[in-house]
Amino acid sequence: MAVRADARRQPPLRRVPARRGGGWLARDHRRYALLFLLPALAVLIGVIGVPLLDVLWLSLHDGRGVETGEFVGFEHYTELVTDAQYLASLLRTIVWVAGTVALSMVLALAVALLLNRLPRWAGLLGIVVLLPWAMPRVASGIIWKWMFNDQYGVVNWLLTSLGFERFDGFSWFAQGETAFVAIGTASVWQRVPFLAIALYGALSTVDRAVLEAARVDGAGSLRILLRITLPMIMPVLLILIVLSSISSFNSFDYVFVMTTPAGGPNHETELVSILTWVTGFGLLEQGRAAAIAVTSLLVLSALTAVYYRLSREERT
Repeated sequence: MAVRADARRQPPLRRVPARRGGGWLARDHRRYALLFLLPALAVLIGVIGVPLLDVLWLSLHDGRGVETGEFVGFEHYTELVTDAQYLASLLRTIVWVAGTVALSMVLALAVALLLNRLPRWAGLLGIVVLLPWAMPRVASGIIWKWMFNDQYGVVNWLLTSLGFERFDGFSWFAQGETAFVAIGTASVWQRVPFLAIALYGALSTVDRAVLEAARVDGAGSLRILLRITLPMIMPVLLILIVLSSISSFNSFDYVFVMTTPAGGPNHETELVSILTWVTGFGLLEQGRAAAIAVTSLLVLSALTAVYYRLSREERT
């Protein structure tokens, strides 16, 4: 009874009226956020927008040597449609992207699964795995070129020691197919570590209770991987495939360092990036090189649009 009496004596709580107004920043958070984004947008426009517009403008001009030249419109683009060398390099680049990305993703997934199975050693193994990614590409390209040397390369020595006598003195860079094998090996070796660590992070987010339930139901390891694990990390897989595809499409350093001349022999390893460099800095046809760069941007933009469409379908 005393508790009820004390409760009755307490005055009722008074409602504090909400303050009105507060300025346009308090009323509209989007404007508030835009205010803080303006410096970053200014930097992006200066670093990306201005050079991009400059390349677009240069692609519409003759652009020989260091001069912009006369306005030619879309002449460079119409010539590229019928240019056998450009079309061959574009097809070669697409095959290169498909092969290196597929192999890199498979090997990276295998490494990530191994790290996920060995949690005690994941820290040490992760450091070892990251070493190729941290190495400068030009330096690693020179090392790989020496390793594939026909006279004293360790690759020929190892293959010959295993009984493959045809690789004794074999010249990897004498023809395009074998040169791409050597360059692709170096490129995949450098690209796998980053992908493996990213996939390992994605695998660590998978609910182990779901995996254990699947094992109790009798599902094998391969079935669990294909039906449960991969679908659960699909958003990460998609973005890694896109990033790896863009990086592979723009591959330049390994081809430039490991082939002599760049894109050789006989233009058989000439990717679009190498063709752009040769056209712009070798032949000094700046307008044509700018047009090739713009077409590369369009191809990569289409790839990004496909990723955006797939990611939206994945979220829905």
